[in-house]
Parts: sequence; C-alpha cells; structure tokens
Amino acid sequence: MQYGVGFFALLVYFGVSFAVGGAMSGIGALLSRLDLPIAPSGQQVSGPLFFLLAAAGGLCTFLWGRTSRRRAGQLRARLRVSIGKEVLSLSAMVDTANLLTDPISGRPVVLVAKGALDALLSLPLAGAVRKGAGAVGNLPHEDARRVRLLAAQSATGQGLLVAIAPDWARLDLGRGEVGVEILLAPTALRVGFDDCQALLPAELVRGL
Repeated sequence: MQYGVGFFALLVYFGVSFAVGGAMSGIGALLSRLDLPIAPSGQQVSGPLFFLLAAAGGLCTFLWGRTSRRRAGQLRARLRVSIGKEVLSLSAMVDTANLLTDPISGRPVVLVAKGALDALLSLPLAGAVRKGAGAVGNLPHEDARRVRLLAAQSATGQGLLVAIAPDWARLDLGRGEVGVEILLAPTALRVGFDDCQALLPAELVRGL
C-alpha cells in the first residue's frame, strides 16, 4: 500500500511539473506576441519577462498554500465514542497521512492521543494499552474481545498498535452526526496536532 501511494505521488509530482512548465511556456509565447518592452522583437522570452512569470508563479503558489492551509484547518470534526455506558467526545482533525485500516474488518483506524480514552476503558484495558501489545494476553474476555493488534509503520519505525473497537462512534463534520465504523488506537500524536485529541483518516470522511 505504501509503495502504491509513493508511486502515485511521484506521478502526480511529474504531472504537475509538466503542466506548470507547459503553462509558463504558453504564457511566455503569448506575451512575446504582444508589443511589450519586456519582450523584444525576435526574442521569445526575455530576462525581465522570465522573472515576471516566475514572480507570478510564486504568488500563485503562495496564495494556493494559504487557501489549502485554511481548508485543512476547516477539516476539523467532533468524534463521540462509547464503550459500555460511558460516552466520550473528542476533538478531531483529518490527517491524510493516516492510512491505517484493520486488515480483517476493513475499519479505518483513528489515532487517539495517549490517555484520552482512559475515561472509557476499564483499568485492565487502560493498563494494557499503556504497556503495549505484550500485555493484551492477560486481559479478561470482555476487554480482550475489543482489542485488535495492528502492524503500523511511522517515522520512528515499525511496531504493533493496540486498537480498541468501541460500541458505537458518531462523527460530526459540522453538518450533523453520522454513525461510523472505526477502531481507536491510542498513540503519541505528532508535533503540530497538540490541540487535537484524534487524527481521522481521510478515507473515513470521504463521502460524508
């Protein structure tokens, strides 16, 4: 899956590069036909014209980055989950780098800040989550049935994540709550997500 994503990103990169290069060449050819002092006769693209196009490209990139950043900031949500009689509300944010899914059920995996689920979990389950995959085998049946062990890879290496299956989960993207089928995996969230308790995979919000 990760190789496929990397190859697709490579294709997108070259596709965008070719498109931008073609667009700038086309704009340069168009402007060279105009009677402008920056496009002397017989020269397709002069030095001043090239720098003008480069500045315009930089400005467009800057504006697009600002727009994308605002849009990413709007991809926030409220996630409510329940285990037993307890209900917990989490502030969430869409993270396109989160590609985790349960290979058996196909459920997307929501990464949750360590400790955020403690109010929902029994003491044995909360302890197993803190200790890691090796402690799962000692759980009572009621807790063990909720646990999934998932192979995961991050910037720090590979390992097993302990994921929890809630009784139900509801996601609100600002248009009302929608029921979703997910797993919750407590982990240390990356720097930059300090104000969020959960990172949603993009696949989860697609089509909602």
